[in-house]
Amino acid sequence: MHNIHVIASEFGWTVEHAGGGDGTTFPGQEEAICFGTAQAKREHVDLLIYGLDGELTERRSFGNDSPDIKG
Repeated sequence: MHNIHVIASEFGWTVEHAGGGDGTTFPGQEEAICFGTAQAKREHVDLLIYGLDGELTERRSFGNDSPDIKG
């Protein structure tokens, strides 16, 4: 499974899997984050959220944590 990324795009905010491919685009970042969160939870992967500048601003983990890591 590949992590899911929320990135700024020409037409809004795109949710896509690592490694590329077609993504789903939303007009607002919050909509994209909600969609990406649901996907990441379902697939037990991380959601990586990027700002307008392309810098990683947040990482949310949904099942990839080591059993030794609390949180």
